[in-house]
This record gives sequence, C-alpha cells and structure tokens, in this order.
Amino acid sequence: MRTIIATATEGIVTMTPAGTIELVNRAAELMFGYGPGELIGQDVTMLMPSPYREEHSSYVQNYLDTGQAKVIGIGREVVARRRDGSQFPIHLSVGEGKVGNRRVFVAILSDISLRKELQSRLSLAERLVAIGELAAGVAHEINNPLNTILNCAQLIRDGDSPIENINVIADEATRIASIVQDLLQFARNDKRELAPTNLADAIQRTVRLVNENYARVGVSLEVRLAADVPAALANRSQLQQVLLNLLNNARDAVLAKRTGERSILLSADPDRGGVLITVHDNGVGILPELRDRIFEPFFTTKRARGGTGLGLSISKSIIDSFGGAITVESQPGEGSSFKIWLPADTEPGL
Repeated sequence: MRTIIATATEGIVTMTPAGTIELVNRAAELMFGYGPGELIGQDVTMLMPSPYREEHSSYVQNYLDTGQAKVIGIGREVVARRRDGSQFPIHLSVGEGKVGNRRVFVAILSDISLRKELQSRLSLAERLVAIGELAAGVAHEINNPLNTILNCAQLIRDGDSPIENINVIADEATRIASIVQDLLQFARNDKRELAPTNLADAIQRTVRLVNENYARVGVSLEVRLAADVPAALANRSQLQQVLLNLLNNARDAVLAKRTGERSILLSADPDRGGVLITVHDNGVGILPELRDRIFEPFFTTKRARGGTGLGLSISKSIIDSFGGAITVESQPGEGSSFKIWLPADTEPGL
C-alpha cells in the first residue's frame, strides 16, 4: 500500500477532521513545491488561497453537523496554492473513511493547469469561428437602423419635422449601440474566475445576437425564462459561447427539415438547487448511434459545411468547469433537447 501511494502520479493527501495533514505522497509534494515530510502535521489550509483558507473550518464543521457535502464523494475543480504563493487549478476529489473509530479524509488532487490552458486556446479559436459566423447577421441588423437614421436625416434636410425625426434617430442609434455591446460582450476573452452570473441577462444578450438572423431564414426562436431563476456561478462570456453553439446547432437541425414549422425553444427554470437551461428544437434529431459520440472532440456530422467538431466538446468542458452538466435527449425525425444544469451561486467548500 505504501508503494502504491508513493508511486501514484496523482497527489494524495490524508487529513484529520481538524485539518491536520497525516500523509502526503511525493506527487502532492512536488505539485505544491514542498520537500519530503514538510507537510506532515501542518494544517491543510496552507494549500488553499484566501478566502477559502479562512472559511475551510466552517465548511468542515457544517459537513460534520449536517452531512451535506460540496466536494466529499463528488469532486470539483478548485484553486490551490503553492509554497511560493502562486495559485493553480486542480481537480479535487475527497473521500471519507475510518481508521478504527477515527474519521479520516483522503484527498486526490490532479493539476489541471495544462488542460485548462489547452481548453482556453480551443475555446478562443471556436469563439473566433462563431464571431465570423455572427458578422453577416450583425451587419444586417446594424444596416437596417442605419438606413432609418439616414432617411430621417434626409427628411430633416428636406424640411420635415426635426423633433419627430430626431426621436427616431435617437432610438435607432440606441439599438445599434445595444447590438454592438452584445457582440463585444460575446467576443471578450474573459479569463477571470467564475463569478455570480445573471443567467436571464446572458441568455437575452445571446438571443439578441441571432434572433434577427434566424427570423430571416424562417426559424422561430422562443425564450421562456422563469421569474425565479437564480444566479449561477459561471463565466458570462463562456456561457454565452455555449448557448450560441447550442442555438446554432438547433438552427441547422431545423433547417435540415424539408417541410413543417422550424422552431427552437430556449428556457431556464430553477432545478435541484440550481438552474436547468434547455435548448429544444423540432429538427431532424440525432441518430442513436451518433448520440453517444456528439461530445467527443472533432466528431461532427457537418464536416462538409465547415464544422470543426469542437463546439460541443468545448461546450461540455466549459459546463464541467462550472460544476454543471450537459446532456442530450433526441429522437430521429422529432427533434432534440440539450439540457444544461448549473449550480446556483453558492460559496465553494467541502
């Protein structure tokens, strides 16, 4: 057993309920920058940055009192602290066991810095593809109010009522500013940590980017947001990227139909301590033999039309990093439902 622990490539740390470190393998010592034996007997909070360090004991006590866990038996991505004070992302999985009558917590830690960096690069590349796809639709949306502004200006020049035309010009200019702001919000490569995110606002901003474009090709996009949808811990620009990917996939699915109504429903409702976002379309659906592969990197049924096969894979990685989950239900010929569950905004801990 000592050999297995010592040679494991994942970091292993065991601790008491009070947070005293009892065992550390070499992989964990290297991960955090400590020498052999230096962590034994120390408080585990030294491996955590603020504010988690200060709040750790209350999380543990809450678990011991109530049995409600946020990491134990589940696992999640968290931020860790090296000896030199630098911070890095890890995947933390904590199990609980007993040695005699004594409780022991066992943490398995994986440094995911490289994975996060690669994900960030792929995510940016996919976002650039999406921005290019949006450009034509946004240009069209801006062109309409610009024409209205030019017409009103010409009417004023010709002697028409300036007040009425100026009001129209102001309204159309505000519309243009809103469209540009939505596009800038989506295009921003936001590398900040997760933050409380107003889901209704993120959804509405994303829909405004595509609604006019979808209407032009005969696709109906309906949005239903429950009044009591809570904020979620997420990254706004990344969440918008996921929503745009799902909406564009739904658009392609309904446009592949030969006849009938082409509709997409985007909804958000409170669900199991979090939020359930659903993108449902009445398109051609997904064949059973393909359904289990759609989240695989580079798997696509749209290669001939320029599909990269990265959209859904990156979307899954993003939602996983939020502590959420993404699933799909589909019937060939009847449509598909992509469902995103995100935890409501709560402070991280055990």
